[in-house]
Amino acid sequence: MAFSTIMDSNSYTGGEELDPTTDAMVEKRRSTLGPSYRLFYNRPVHLVKGAGAHLYDADGNKYLDAYNNVASVGHCNPRVIEAVTRQMSELNTHTRYLHGGILDYSEQLLATLL
Repeated sequence: MAFSTIMDSNSYTGGEELDPTTDAMVEKRRSTLGPSYRLFYNRPVHLVKGAGAHLYDADGNKYLDAYNNVASVGHCNPRVIEAVTRQMSELNTHTRYLHGGILDYSEQLLATLL
């Protein structure tokens, strides 16, 4: 018995007439990433950049991003870019290993709660 979820009502399922570029990207995505990676929205949105609280599509349309997990710091936030670049140039690993960076960060974070 097949069942439906809320995701199904907001997923691209095919059948829409798409421009050749978008259609090619959808097919490449399907063949390389597989069916587990769903596209959201009935018509796929081809995003090309983000800046601050906004995303931009391939046609230059601007979208307010209150959904994509970066709303609190914004896309391309210079402070975040600098911190990530600094950390990745030193060590890029999970917190399952001992490393002073995560300890320093946790102390700073805990200090904000006092």
